Amino acid sequence: MKDGDVSVTLTNVTVNDTGTYECYVRNSNTPPPPQFITSINLTIRASGGGAGDISDGGDKAAGNKRGYVAPLISLLLLLLLFVSIIY
Repeated sequence: MKDGDVSVTLTNVTVNDTGTYECYVRNSNTPPPPQFITSINLTIRASGGGAGDISDGGDKAAGNKRGYVAPLISLLLLLLLFVSIIY
């Protein structure tokens, strides 16, 4: 990580990569353990008409929301940048 800038690229994903991914950050000025920042629920579906779509967990009352990997990763990066600025 340089200046709080982090990027994640997902390639060659399979349905086996479905799961909850967590982000932890450890500031060099704080003792371990790392601080939990956020988690992302990633659902990979078999290729087809909806290839590239993911489920972000969504609001159960409003139904599942659909999006793409890039906006979720961008949100994660903004959160990491925000945390690195604060600490």
